Amino acid sequence: MKAVSPIVAVAFLVGVTLVVGGMVASFVTTVINTQQEQVAFAQLCSDAKVILQNGVYDASSDNLTLIVYNYGGVDLAFTPEVQYYDTSKHPNNQLLEIFPLFSIGKNEIKTVNLVSVEDDIENVRIRSAKCDPPCYQCPGAQDILLAANIRGL
Repeated sequence: MKAVSPIVAVAFLVGVTLVVGGMVASFVTTVINTQQEQVAFAQLCSDAKVILQNGVYDASSDNLTLIVYNYGGVDLAFTPEVQYYDTSKHPNNQLLEIFPLFSIGKNEIKTVNLVSVEDDIENVRIRSAKCDPPCYQCPGAQDILLAANIRGL
């Protein structure tokens, strides 16, 4: 039985070392890039601020008009949710009705009309929703307006 030539053995070891080193470098680069993206997103979302400034309910049309102010530095999208008191008035006996998504730019005030809203509103909440950049979903960007603060009820 013959042994492997020392030159072949050294070349093999160098090749294995380069392959393993490349795999480790690729893994470390991926981890670092992911961490940097997460930190950048956290810093971006720390400037996400919203307030539901006003709500007006029109009983004749069952429309609820909300005034939303995005006073942060990030474009956002929101899902409005209306919570009700009485389950018997609503389809499938649901207490929570979710309305279509709306977008609002940074430092922008927007009027949002919710249609077919019943008059037994307990509260209205807006929550940051998933959207495509330059819009971002920032979980801390949300606000609630209680029935006592909605005019017309």
